[in-house]
Amino acid sequence: MDIVENRKTDGTSQKKKTEAWEDIACHYNNSPNVSQRANAAQLKKMWQNLKTKARDAKTLEAQKKWTGGGPAPPAIGSEETQVLSILPTVMPTIEVEIDSDIIQSSTSQFSETNDDDGVYWQNKKNRMMDMEVHVFGEEP
Repeated sequence: MDIVENRKTDGTSQKKKTEAWEDIACHYNNSPNVSQRANAAQLKKMWQNLKTKARDAKTLEAQKKWTGGGPAPPAIGSEETQVLSILPTVMPTIEVEIDSDIIQSSTSQFSETNDDDGVYWQNKKNRMMDMEVHVFGEEP
């Protein structure tokens, strides 16, 4: 698996990948469960399709947490689960300790001193009422 999923593109790595795919094709075609033979290029394409399908299923699974209504996406199937179990290093999950849910008390010091655009969050009518008009040549 390390050879096939290696991201290096130099000549030596490419040769090892080609040999690995040929070896996979040989094992696949010699299996008693195979009814239709496949060459290395076909198996490589099938593997890429399986990885894409598994990534899509994993993305939909993560998006289940975001739904606010409507039907939930389908659960990850056994085929995708098997592919994901083989590829933990190819598709790592990034743990995020801080997200966009900010606690108001920790940011209140910034909003009081640095937030001078509060007026622009008001509707247009109220904004116009809060504006001061200065006419040049007249004293306030």
